Order: sequence, then C-alpha cells, then structure tokens
Amino acid sequence: MTRCHCVQCRKSSGSAWLAVVPVDSDSCVIEDPEGCLRSYRSSPDKERVFCRRCGAPVFSRRDGLSKLRLRAGLFDALDAVPRGVHIFTASAPGWDREQDDLPRHAGVEPGRS
Repeated sequence: MTRCHCVQCRKSSGSAWLAVVPVDSDSCVIEDPEGCLRSYRSSPDKERVFCRRCGAPVFSRRDGLSKLRLRAGLFDALDAVPRGVHIFTASAPGWDREQDDLPRHAGVEPGRS
C-alpha cells in the first residue's frame, strides 16, 4: 500500500494523502456490468476512474505502465497487503502531523513502475 501526498492525490481524496494498492493490470479484473465506471484525464498521461453513481474513486493508471492503483478505501479488509510507504512527502500539507514507522520519500519511491 502506498500513501501518496502529492497535490493531485490530496485534492482527489480530499485528505492529507491518498492510500492506493498498486496491482499488475494483467492480474486484476474489474467487472462493471451496469456501466458505472467513468474516467477522466487528470493530467496528460494519467487516467482516474470513478463510479458515476456514487462518485467514489476506484483506480488510476498512467499511460504505458502495467500498474493500476486501486483506492484502498474500497476494501473492507487489507490485512494481507504490506503497509507500504509514504511518497511525495515534500508536498504534504503543514497540518498533516501523521507519524508512523513507514518509509518516507520526498518524491516517488525508488523502483516504482
């Protein structure tokens, strides 16, 4: 699990950070039998997907990458998911005083794809 503090993620989540679970797009199947998923481009190379019915963010993906970033808040239990890292902490708001023992990176985490 990744906790992203970049401005875009903070604005899209309405919070100090956005928790995502990166998964390989080839190993993830998202079914949408009622056609509720909609998307928009939040930047030239990034698509964000949300539910048109309730507005909940579902995932994002960057062009050319094989990862989906599923929104962690959608899941009731993520006990098997590693606790992860904080990224883009240089963009964290001053009022965010969260402290934990997770690794912190001022920008993107090393080795991210």
